[in-house]
Amino acid sequence: MACKLCAACLLLTCRHAMAGYRVVDTAQAKCFGAQDAMTCPSSGAFLGQDAQYHGVQPSYTDNLDGTVTDANTGLMWQKDPGPKMQYADAVAAVNSFTLAGHSDWRVPSIKELYSLILFSGRDVSGAQGTDTTGFTPFIDSAFGFQYGNVTAGERVIDSQWVTSNVYVSTVMNQQECFFGVNFADGRIKCYPTSSTSSANPESPSSGEAPGGCTEGSGPCTGGACPDGPPPDGLCPDGSKPPPPSRRLASMGYFTIYVRGPVYGENRFAKIENANFSSSAVICDEATNLTWMIEDSGQGFSWQEALAYCESSSHAGLTDWRLPNAHELHTIVDYGRSPDTTNSAAIDPLFVVSPLMNEAGQTDYPFYWTSTTHATEGQVEGGNAAYIGFGRCLGKMNGQWMDVHGAGCQRSDPKTGHASNYPDGHGPQGDAVRIQNHVRCVRTGVISASTDPVSMSRAGEASFGGSVLAALLLPLSGF
Repeated sequence: MACKLCAACLLLTCRHAMAGYRVVDTAQAKCFGAQDAMTCPSSGAFLGQDAQYHGVQPSYTDNLDGTVTDANTGLMWQKDPGPKMQYADAVAAVNSFTLAGHSDWRVPSIKELYSLILFSGRDVSGAQGTDTTGFTPFIDSAFGFQYGNVTAGERVIDSQWVTSNVYVSTVMNQQECFFGVNFADGRIKCYPTSSTSSANPESPSSGEAPGGCTEGSGPCTGGACPDGPPPDGLCPDGSKPPPPSRRLASMGYFTIYVRGPVYGENRFAKIENANFSSSAVICDEATNLTWMIEDSGQGFSWQEALAYCESSSHAGLTDWRLPNAHELHTIVDYGRSPDTTNSAAIDPLFVVSPLMNEAGQTDYPFYWTSTTHATEGQVEGGNAAYIGFGRCLGKMNGQWMDVHGAGCQRSDPKTGHASNYPDGHGPQGDAVRIQNHVRCVRTGVISASTDPVSMSRAGEASFGGSVLAALLLPLSGF
């Protein structure tokens, strides 16, 4: 089926491949302002956020045989990860793994595993104690999710899950790592492949002596305490808590295997129209998403980023929006990085604005998503998710370095000033920029003779003009 971008009757043609893959909705149902939940706006400030665009909704079936099937992607998953494993063991074990009569399992790619993340979850980075009652993880209840085992010396957020994607560069002190999804705090980071690593991306300071457990000690007064390891944050005096035991790396990671169709392979096509200056777009024939070839060229606050896309008429089209976390993640290229390909982690068809990072290196931006990264606590919606297409820097031992890898997904405050975070934020000193770049997206089948057909905001018509409803494809689906 062909889709055509109609700009003043001069068509940009983009074919939609029927053998593509669906990008599932993030399941974020609430709208947020700068800090708190709000009624979804029909105009003005904060228009165009994740919850206002309804895509293909998550749908999972527990097959009652130890597997879960994703009705949208066609992937079958191992339901319960079981005990944690070392990375090498998890990769090796799949070769002899059999479940529900199937032996064709594989370690999921980062794009496959991230397809399961749901932003109806709440980040529990600040949680202390052992009680996880009432917490909402970033994965459907059909799966056997577990928070970290605090009584065994872990933190509540220690729920890192394995993928097959080893970083093409390194993090910390030249540490080899794999990109994993944390379904407890809703992030992608690069975790050590070796259990003997001294550079743990979940540790506050690589290379420091591990903190001991002292009776009566607190997380900010000398090592791990009886109530559990330090929270993912700073001590009351502004200092970083001591590092958790180096046993964290040796405790391993959760793993669920997957089987089924190939998922996450892009089919990009650059489409140009000589009658419009700077009107080129990139169609992904696999996902039915159309992207601006160029980014915003400068950073914006989250509110400004939403407005930038909502008000755009690039290439004569007016249905651009800020992509949600799942959508933006589809264009990450984990085979690229600043240190190995001298580029952003994205296909070279895309134009990426270079910048000077906190370490004084030429680098590439973090890009906002329309997805709020909600947290447990009084300020529920103060952060939004971004994806780093350049080095995901943190400040460790007073030095800025790549701590989570190009292709990480973290979050930034929606408001404020980066100057207020000279040492970053959290135990790895994550760089805080707040003014992040933007790459707008649109979706849907376009008629050659009428207005574009695309996914609409909740409550609005999903097609316009005389276009047949039968032409409309679901968000990023078919």
